[in-house]
Amino acid sequence: MKTKITVILAMVSCSACTTFPMPGQIKKLNAEIQLIENKIAADENEIRDSTDEIGSLENSLVAELKYRPIIKWAETISQRSPTDRELTFEQTSRGGYLGRRSPRCRPFGYSTHGWWYRIRDRDSTGLKVKIGALSVTPKEDGLEFSNRLSFEGTTAVEGKYRPVCLPWTPRVNARISARASANTVFGLNLKSDDLNKLAYALDLKSPNQINLRMSVGLGRIGNIRFRVPIKNVARNLAKGELDLLFKNNGNVELPNGDLVTYSLEMANTSVKASKDGVKAAADIEIQFSD
Repeated sequence: MKTKITVILAMVSCSACTTFPMPGQIKKLNAEIQLIENKIAADENEIRDSTDEIGSLENSLVAELKYRPIIKWAETISQRSPTDRELTFEQTSRGGYLGRRSPRCRPFGYSTHGWWYRIRDRDSTGLKVKIGALSVTPKEDGLEFSNRLSFEGTTAVEGKYRPVCLPWTPRVNARISARASANTVFGLNLKSDDLNKLAYALDLKSPNQINLRMSVGLGRIGNIRFRVPIKNVARNLAKGELDLLFKNNGNVELPNGDLVTYSLEMANTSVKASKDGVKAAADIEIQFSD
């Protein structure tokens, strides 16, 4: 699509006067025309870049999903304040026992020790997730998401233990906290092995190990701090296939009342991923019964 503005300057005559455009006026008018043409060309390019293709010479239907809106969304999220990028989960009810076993004392039979433990307070358990700046990088086979995630969880538990045939031991209270942070890289892979299906896979590329920093507070005894390395982090988070074929059958009623059966289906589908986005193409075939 190309728009061109052409102005023809002509000498205008009348019975009373004759007017000739001045050179300065012509130059100013040409400059204004050039500005209008540039504005129209810019609008045409913007419309063409932001509008999905409906068809092409090779296929009946062509649709393209561009990555640009996703990249823009990531930039918008990253510009928000840190408090707006926090997720908080809090417990609102203590519930029952997390674990419990009744003691059994039989001097001449089967005996077992007893114990129980539970969440101490109804609002003592919570989880906070901090999301750092998010970066989206287009790849030839999909997208790569880079981000720094921080986790902080706390809880308070209490419990008792009773040795075999002995009185209950004192109740023990403990406040437990766990923290971890890591630079994460997720990869979204898109490919089409089968022309009729789009395969996707979401994988965790990094890190290979997460170090969990633990702290257990035991009142007057003090705090016990230690690290728990979590290895073999799950790599394959999600995967599946999207069927690109569409088929539908129906009837069309003619003016004379006769019914004609039709079949509409997509054929010759193809999917291609690039750094710009994902493009799907297909032919539409319609058949009518005799």
